[in-house]
Amino acid sequence: MFLLFQNNCIVCNYSDAWLSERYIQCCEDIKARIQGEHISLTTDIWMCDPQDGYLSLSSHYVNKDFEAKKVILNYTEFNEWNTGQDVCDKIDECLLKWEILKKSVPAILHDSGRNVALGVKFAQFEFAYSCFSQDLQLVIEHNLLGQSEMKEMLRNFREMVGHFKHSSKLTNHLLEKQRKMNPNGTPLELKQDVSAHWHSQFEMIERSLLLKTPLLKTISDLDINIDITKEQWALAKDLCDVLSVFYDATNRAEDDQSFLSTVIPYVYMFKKAVRRNKHDSFEIANMKICLLHSLTDIFKDIEKKKFMLVATIMDPRFKDDYFSSPAVKGTAKALFIEKYNELEDETQKKFMLVATIIDPGFEDDSFSSPEVKGTAKALFIEKYNELEVKTQSTQGEGDGSEPQSKLRKFGDNGVPTHTWDSVTSALAAVNSYLAEPRKELKSNPLDYWKNHSNPIMKKLARKYFSALASSTPSDRVLSHAGLTVTELRDCLDQDRVEMLLFLSMNERCLGQSSDDLKKSDIIKQLAADMA
Repeated sequence: MFLLFQNNCIVCNYSDAWLSERYIQCCEDIKARIQGEHISLTTDIWMCDPQDGYLSLSSHYVNKDFEAKKVILNYTEFNEWNTGQDVCDKIDECLLKWEILKKSVPAILHDSGRNVALGVKFAQFEFAYSCFSQDLQLVIEHNLLGQSEMKEMLRNFREMVGHFKHSSKLTNHLLEKQRKMNPNGTPLELKQDVSAHWHSQFEMIERSLLLKTPLLKTISDLDINIDITKEQWALAKDLCDVLSVFYDATNRAEDDQSFLSTVIPYVYMFKKAVRRNKHDSFEIANMKICLLHSLTDIFKDIEKKKFMLVATIMDPRFKDDYFSSPAVKGTAKALFIEKYNELEDETQKKFMLVATIIDPGFEDDSFSSPEVKGTAKALFIEKYNELEVKTQSTQGEGDGSEPQSKLRKFGDNGVPTHTWDSVTSALAAVNSYLAEPRKELKSNPLDYWKNHSNPIMKKLARKYFSALASSTPSDRVLSHAGLTVTELRDCLDQDRVEMLLFLSMNERCLGQSSDDLKKSDIIKQLAADMA
């Protein structure tokens, strides 16, 4: 590998063999990391032109240290002629490549595209759902900002901001006014909105309201014709008051660690906020009615989805306090207890298999079939390796016993007494959890479950907190791709593009040496500089 400087840009020439070798090494490392984990998926599509586009597939899981991890699994070509069955085949092909079984995928998130939603349905995952941020975008744009009064107000604010953005004289005068009015403060510029994102319109109005006094003085001093009435300024303020809770929720939902457990509570808080009566004007009252109707229509089924109910009640920040009715709260608790019992039974059976295989009188015909015997041996090896790691990490602190002797601390019935004697019934465990005070909204639920004493609930938490609320990770891959694949580089080989993006996006997941890090930095720099 060598570097050339050409026109103040870095041009990287590397060996295809080295790139392929690094790609294979990264794939093997990721396979080892995700093996045996609950893997939730997010998928999204980016169209670079009407005919061609790309489909991304990201995976998310919670490791044994209760750290949320993400891995980009796939980035492949996609065009408008791909049907739902084509999307299903691409997802199945990716899962086969990564040796991921569908039963280990508790949830998959898809965008609002009809063919993608249909492809996910054909793939028959345990639970599929749409992106919370995109659903919220529909609520705000189509049913709120579509009102004539709102459209006119937004148009006038957009024209005003456009005047300032296209004139350095106006901008400098506005900044100077702010310095005179507040010498110790930092002067701010106006924000221009982006039509594709409603929250940019919120930011435009919010910034204009914040700078209203110096803004009006600048308009008056320079005699600018800005057609914004007092009523529209008042309407803008009321609009910001209503949308502030939606804006905060959207920003949190687009975080990499915004879990699916936040969706039901956020919708509950949205409805509560818009039902508040503050002597609203006619326009705001009408807006709230439309907003409430849209929320009810778009999110009408969220409390019918079992996975969402369990994920919500397992979030220590919400528990069962944000469901719409006592009936839904009871259903969520019953499902929680049901999943607890299922996992408890499954875990107990695994311990019994291990206890059987370590019995001194064990014989091959002790199991009903070769499949059961193979499962028991695999569990024995897994348990042995875990205890071996613990023995090495605590060497000199414990009793000095070897993994073999520790494995023999099982009860007579194949149940380890040190584990099961301390575990209460499912109902008592769930009631005890719900009786605890809720955690702060800004806290990380994974920190709570990491320090929890109940092993069954900890396993459940790793499953239900693997699902995210939005498809932001997949969107970032597609944005990264958009900076790499441009009209000036449309001859890039597709396989090379996929490998570059894969290595660049997954470098945090790699256990790299210093030399590897340098090479990865070059790859990352290449992908960035190719824009």
